[in-house]
Amino acid sequence: MLGLIENQIIQRLKSSDMFKGMDIEPFPADFENYNFLSDLGCMLIRYNGEDFTEPETLGATVQTDTYSFTIYLGMRSLTLMNEAYPVIKEIKDLLTGYKINESKMYPASIRYAGKINYSDNFWALTFKTKQTNASGYENNVFSGLWDRKLVNNQ
Repeated sequence: MLGLIENQIIQRLKSSDMFKGMDIEPFPADFENYNFLSDLGCMLIRYNGEDFTEPETLGATVQTDTYSFTIYLGMRSLTLMNEAYPVIKEIKDLLTGYKINESKMYPASIRYAGKINYSDNFWALTFKTKQTNASGYENNVFSGLWDRKLVNNQ
């Protein structure tokens, strides 16, 4: 599921004409040494984690998982910080309500993340999506109860 969501986010961002020529890729393992190549900027997609609901049934583990992903927008050599606003708006417009696996994405936060090296400013745009996941029935509670009932009634 994680790879599917991340790839869908990347493809959605790459679909915008505004972002043609930007580096749009998964978050690097060694961010401190990351140097994007595009003069336009970069978008780095990072999986933040998941939150889980309580199981919804006894027969199988059916839960709603809330997946959290952050798009780190890096822009180089800005004259004014507000030059990033149209790009931030486009990211928000593209991902808000975007369906992945029949569940819509929604924004959770947008924050200025800080300046890296002498000229790269980064913003963190966090989006979430709720996905229902169900396990198999191999550990079915009902079958275990049924087996005990048969043994006790013999």
